[in-house]
Amino acid sequence: MRINKISLLVFLASLLALLSFSRPAEAAITPQPDGYYLVDSGNDLKTAVVTNGYTNIRLSQNITLPSAGFTLKTNTSYNFDGNGFGIFAMTQVGATDVIQMATGDAVVLMNYSQTATTTTATYASAPNAAGTGTTTAYWNNYYGLFSGSLTDLKATMTYQNCTFDYGSITAANVQMFYTYGVDVSFSGNNHFVQNSTGAQEFMEGYGWTVLDGTTTIDYLYSNIAYGLISQANAAHPYKLDVNAGATLNINAPTLAADNLWYWYTAPTSAEMIINGTLNINAPKQTLNFLGGAVSSSAMTFNMTFGPNSQTNITAGPLWSFDNVNGAFNTSIGSNASFTYNQAKAASTAFAGTPNTSDSFIINNASLVSIAGLGTGSTTASAVFGTNTAMPIQLQVDSTTGATGYTIGGFTNVADTTAAVSSAINVTGNINPNLANMATVLVDNAGTHPVSTTDQGVYQKAKRLVFTLVPGILQWVTSPIGPFQYEHTVASLASSGGLLTRTGAVTDMNFGIMDTRGATPNFNISLAATPETTADTLPANLQMEFLLANGTALPINTAATTLFTGTSMTSAGSGLYTQTYPANQGLVIQATDDHLIANTYNYDLTWTLTSALQ
Repeated sequence: MRINKISLLVFLASLLALLSFSRPAEAAITPQPDGYYLVDSGNDLKTAVVTNGYTNIRLSQNITLPSAGFTLKTNTSYNFDGNGFGIFAMTQVGATDVIQMATGDAVVLMNYSQTATTTTATYASAPNAAGTGTTTAYWNNYYGLFSGSLTDLKATMTYQNCTFDYGSITAANVQMFYTYGVDVSFSGNNHFVQNSTGAQEFMEGYGWTVLDGTTTIDYLYSNIAYGLISQANAAHPYKLDVNAGATLNINAPTLAADNLWYWYTAPTSAEMIINGTLNINAPKQTLNFLGGAVSSSAMTFNMTFGPNSQTNITAGPLWSFDNVNGAFNTSIGSNASFTYNQAKAASTAFAGTPNTSDSFIINNASLVSIAGLGTGSTTASAVFGTNTAMPIQLQVDSTTGATGYTIGGFTNVADTTAAVSSAINVTGNINPNLANMATVLVDNAGTHPVSTTDQGVYQKAKRLVFTLVPGILQWVTSPIGPFQYEHTVASLASSGGLLTRTGAVTDMNFGIMDTRGATPNFNISLAATPETTADTLPANLQMEFLLANGTALPINTAATTLFTGTSMTSAGSGLYTQTYPANQGLVIQATDDHLIANTYNYDLTWTLTSALQ
């Protein structure tokens, strides 16, 4: 009996083991070597985050969130790795049915990929929340995957290498983001495609920053109503920033009578800082770039296109001054390329009435092109229309090595008049009033005869192009010898004396062209090298460069700075000259009369260097 009992236990254990291996697989939370937890279902995702408190989560497959979502812990950092998969939603509209962010959270969603395959907002073969079968679920929730709050959460959300492609869906209520209260960033390569009817925004939130890589937004529907981005919290600043080296592409090829940015209540401040590349293509847009409520306070809007940035915009009036009661400032920085085409027919690039605090400054930009309606249109309006209150200010910093700008009053097909003028050697604001062109435009010859017609073409041009003119620094005249110093010992005092230049060439003439700024910024130096060792001057003979003020500079084999451009005489149009007679410039100083007749041959090296900092 004892043996039989033992056998029975062994048999039962074997049977239990057999049964355990034969059960169907269930969802699980599996720890990974890199500290992440692999989840197989929406329920397990919720358990891992809410119950277990895990902050590094990775998907093993496509999953569906439970109908009652969950809220993240406050002041916590989370990393969600999509691992090439996506997350479905059990409901289409419901702020509590998604992942809700909390105060102080820092969330990163990476490697996420979801591409819709239906024209409807639902997918009949989505995994159920338990991961044990399939169900009909929505590709996304109206409130996005991670939802914010109208209260400023002081939280951050970063999308890194993510794809949200809902281009096939033509149903209503497909919105990518509801991120009020959250600062959103994009990193790596991201692609978002939206084609929803129902006039749905791409984002309800405060805009974003593109940290690095390339982010592309394709909005394929013809109507938004409340803008590509809309904001409902006046207390939170709005921004659309692109860091240096990053690229943002916004394509809205069919968008018509809508704003791109819409404010339910205007923010206290807004910014668009582009230090990388920005491409916005909305060729059919007819409303102002900015729309919605006008701030009753002194709201500021700063548009900064930084050094070396690349910007190409085709959209409605970009500068909508009536939508900003405070200062509306635009600055285009050094070496930036900026092209703007007004997409609205019979309108102006500068819409509304500017305030006295508004500004538009082109600062050392390599190219700025502003068109009333692109090129080739017969219905294009003037850049300014009849409004002359918004001057374009040109600034040239002498340290950039630029001369000024060429200004082309380019026209469209229907306009046969044209004018091309130049603003050369300008520093500071050259255009405080568009009607006062005669005092600010000059060409390389000196003064450009600006007429009333020229002013009218400039102000009424359907396309304005400002091109930075590179400055020139080069020799025009340099001292050419041979220079001779033939003197007798008898002509010297016992204490020596000055050996001036003799022979056919005695004057030393310098001519330098420097058109890189209003003042010359260069140095001229000299080195003298004996042709052979035997040509080296004896110790009682010293080669010197004698300046007009009597200062003597020793000249040796190492280069010695002789003078700067500011000590030369301006001959106009960037030419600077200086002449030294026989008893100035390069001379030889004898310290005594103990000299032996001899001939010494030297090679002279004149060097022109820039002094720009």
